[in-house]
Amino acid sequence: MNDKINISQKIIDKYKHLGLNQDNLKVLIDQYNKYIASIVDKRDYNYKNIHNCSEHRVKMVDKGKRPPCHACKYVKRSMNILMDYMFVDKRDVSLDRLVFLLQNSFYKNLRLTRVNHIRLLASNITSMGNIMFSCADSPMFSFDTIEYIAKILGNGNDKCKDETTQEHIKKTDWTTIGRIDKALLYHLIAFRYYSIAKLDKDACDCLLKILIIINNALTVAKSNPEYVGSSDQINDGKNKLLVNNKSYKHIKELFDTLFTRYAKLVNRQGAYSEYSEVHSIRDILHMHNEEDINLTRSHLYSDLVEALWHIIDSEIKVLDVIKLRKNNNGQDVDNEIDIVEVRNALVIDAYNHFKYIGMPHNTFYSEVICYFARYNINNYILNDILKISEFRDNIGEHKDNNKSNKTAEEPKFEIKFLQRYYDYMSFEDDVLSYDSLFNIGRVTSKPGLIEFLIEDSIICLSEILYILTPFNHVSSFSNHFIAEIYHSLWRYAKMYETLGTLYDFKKYEGSNIYDKLFEYWGKTKSSKNTDFHAEIRKCCYYISEDVSLRDMYGSLRNRMFTRLKHNIDDRTVKYTISNYAAEMALRYYSLIESSYYEGTSYRNQISRNYLLNDDLDNDTWLFNTAIERFRINTNDIERRKKTLVEAIKDSRFYKYESYVMEKNQETEQFDFFDDIRFEDSLFTNTEL
Repeated sequence: MNDKINISQKIIDKYKHLGLNQDNLKVLIDQYNKYIASIVDKRDYNYKNIHNCSEHRVKMVDKGKRPPCHACKYVKRSMNILMDYMFVDKRDVSLDRLVFLLQNSFYKNLRLTRVNHIRLLASNITSMGNIMFSCADSPMFSFDTIEYIAKILGNGNDKCKDETTQEHIKKTDWTTIGRIDKALLYHLIAFRYYSIAKLDKDACDCLLKILIIINNALTVAKSNPEYVGSSDQINDGKNKLLVNNKSYKHIKELFDTLFTRYAKLVNRQGAYSEYSEVHSIRDILHMHNEEDINLTRSHLYSDLVEALWHIIDSEIKVLDVIKLRKNNNGQDVDNEIDIVEVRNALVIDAYNHFKYIGMPHNTFYSEVICYFARYNINNYILNDILKISEFRDNIGEHKDNNKSNKTAEEPKFEIKFLQRYYDYMSFEDDVLSYDSLFNIGRVTSKPGLIEFLIEDSIICLSEILYILTPFNHVSSFSNHFIAEIYHSLWRYAKMYETLGTLYDFKKYEGSNIYDKLFEYWGKTKSSKNTDFHAEIRKCCYYISEDVSLRDMYGSLRNRMFTRLKHNIDDRTVKYTISNYAAEMALRYYSLIESSYYEGTSYRNQISRNYLLNDDLDNDTWLFNTAIERFRINTNDIERRKKTLVEAIKDSRFYKYESYVMEKNQETEQFDFFDDIRFEDSLFTNTEL
């Protein structure tokens, strides 16, 4: 009460020159309350939505995150203005904006049908979808939403789709729907309006964004056990992504339908030139009209490859999440399909599709996507072979869960890799169903398969960086994408270095060379060096070498390095240094965080995007920014950074002792490596 009196007095004192007194102030307050009451009664605001939004903001701020509230406010204001003029029926303000737009995403409901008006509305809706995605702090989405999107994108007239929409609106609790769901639906609505306006390129972009959002949500869920649920309910109140065979069918149906719609729009943009192109190819090759032709030959394939990859990758990740539910919670899921069999077949098909790179009609963008796809498939195969479950025991990944139960420090990356390598080599089984994939002469053994997967992955990742490096500002690929490339390079470069050490140790087993080297390492490193030495010795038993090949082409390590150097440019050899890749990944993760908190990276980005966003009307950067914010909000970036920081904390480049090393120590090492150096020099320029 005293506070109210004090506030009233302050108001009176401030405006006393206008003759304001207590009586006047009371009248003004009464009139204002009546005005507000009339508005509230008329509009019946949904205060539950406001409350949920406020709670989410408080939770985000408490975690040090920055929700895009200002952007949300101004985009909503713009949408309100447009909705007041664009539609036949005026919006009931008690109705959620998303619900209203879903109901009216049909031509018959539009009052203004000029392309510019529809484009402006759709652009605002797309922005709202980006905002919802960047505001999300969990990867949870409902498969009811997935099912609905599949139905809307499928065949049928507007009447059927209107009925489907009304049914979906009735059964959905719009006060609890997740932000990923909202992002997906906003992009679906934008697609509908772009389609009405016959803006095919923009409509394609909306469909692609739906795929990318799903893929990112699944990526985060797969890599972190706290997001994977254990029941058949979609939302258990703990932000769990709960999937089963039924939800897999829904998402597969969506992917099939979405790609069909996407391919039709791409073909329409190309004036259906693919038909005449295929006919010309048949004519050139003297093929019969009924003979099938590989459509990857067509020039439109480069426009489809990104959508293809996101569909394949997302489908594999859905199956992985289903497996992880079972393994993590110790309970079976329904057995309508064999998850392992379906997944392995999908990986094999994906490998056969992406193993050929370098089509003459590829753009630099599609070439990067192809290299990225092939690397990921290699990674899936390697994880399967080494029996790595991503969130349970993925080597090289930092884990914070169950810290209290940990009595010992996590083994280093090299040790975990060697342990997996030993298990794989010591088992009597074959190389799963992947042995038929690699019809390369040297991939005839288990060590050869591991070598091939590591080398080929390094080549793919290096090629991506080689393509992107000349461009100072490429909006198509975000800082997060480049950071992910460097992070992956660190993992594979580390495995490559460990294999090299293993091969050298095998060659000089019984001599004092590597015993002496381990001794040197032991002076500057932890006791884990002893474990590393022991794992190396265990794995040596399974390494064999053809003496005649060694005499002609050098040691196993030398041949491995020669092959890799032959396949990558000399300027990109530095990417095979694990610590360099780790430092570069951390650099790009820092740029993401700098942009998130409006630092130097953000200001530089703004200054470079006037042309892109204003003149070219391209929101690539905005959507990429939304992806990065989502990854930060879900702590995915933080987890990845911790992995790399832990990996390079013992780097000799940051040790005082490294810069004051005694010269006799260097001389001593030089002496006992002299024979190795001379022998390797004999095969420096050989090709195998």
